[in-house]
Order: sequence, then C-alpha cells, then structure tokens
Amino acid sequence: MKRRKVSRLHRIESIVILCANRSRRIDKVLAQLTRIERKVKAMAGEIERLEAAVGPQVTADVSIMSLVTQIVQLLKDALASGGTTVEILARVAAVADMLEKNAATVAAFTLANTPAAPGA
Repeated sequence: MKRRKVSRLHRIESIVILCANRSRRIDKVLAQLTRIERKVKAMAGEIERLEAAVGPQVTADVSIMSLVTQIVQLLKDALASGGTTVEILARVAAVADMLEKNAATVAAFTLANTPAAPGA
C-alpha cells in the first residue's frame, strides 16, 4: 500500500510540474502577444498620423494643378481673342508654355514619388 501511495504521489507531482511548465509557456505566449498588440496599436497610430498628413498635400496638389490649368486656359483665350501687340502675345504664349511645362513636371514628380499600392 505504501508503494501505491508513493506512486500516486509521484504521478501527482509529475502532473503539477507539467502544469507549471505549461503555465509558464502560456505566460510567455501571452506576454509576446501583449507586445505584438502594443506594436500594432503604435503602427495604427502612425498610419493615422500619415493619413492626416497626406490628405492636405493631396488637396494642395489638386488645387495647384487646377489653378495652373485655369491660368493656361485664360492665357490661351487671351491669345485667341487678339487685340494685343505681338510682343505681349509672345510673352503671354511663353508664360502659358512655362505653366504647362511646370504642371507636367509637378504631375510627373507626384507620380514618381507616390508609393505603389500594397500588393500592386
């Protein structure tokens, strides 16, 4: 009988040790998950900050492009209407050309510096 009690006691001790080891492993996994969760939350905050910063820039780019397009059209309309000297017409044409070139440069720069969509 004494032997059975010792054997049972040994089994119980083994189970307790096994449970303690598993508990430590679970604690490690939970700690790691907590660290990952903190990092994900920090990344989410950074993404929100970037989105907030990009929004006004996109709006500004669109506004600039719209303004330049309107100015170019006004200059072209002024040239087409006539009634001005050749020198003024040449200067207006030069400004219109320069604005179109700058608009194309801004568009190309924006395109070149816009990151590709994830998975694209």
